[in-house]
Amino acid sequence: MRGGAYLGICVGIILCGSGIILIVSNLSRDKVLAEIKLQQNNEWIEKTYLTRSGWDQKHGHFDLLSLDQGRTWYEKKTNPDGTVTLIGANEIGHQQMGLERLTNYVRAHGSVDPNTPEGKKMLEDAGFTVTEKEKSKQ
Repeated sequence: MRGGAYLGICVGIILCGSGIILIVSNLSRDKVLAEIKLQQNNEWIEKTYLTRSGWDQKHGHFDLLSLDQGRTWYEKKTNPDGTVTLIGANEIGHQQMGLERLTNYVRAHGSVDPNTPEGKKMLEDAGFTVTEKEKSKQ
């Protein structure tokens, strides 16, 4: 086999009804290394290239793409010929990620206090406007 020595023998067991099927396959070193590299590439792509799509009242339908792990979001338009156009950095992506962070925080810790700087920032990042209520004079 090209690529040198065998790395080892892979054994798999499949339970099938009342019987057991034993699968044995020889894997070359190159094939194992190629499989590991492919898995690492897939994991990197899943963490780096992110997409979000949805609808909200302010923007209507949106389809977003991030090429840098969610730091910058671009609006994605698919053209009739199948090509994709990216339209500048987009505030919707920032809001959607802020809304996701807010939702995760509330699930874990309960409500957010808008009177604290952290709570106010978290709400504003999610697209909410936080204003202080005027104190009435008595």
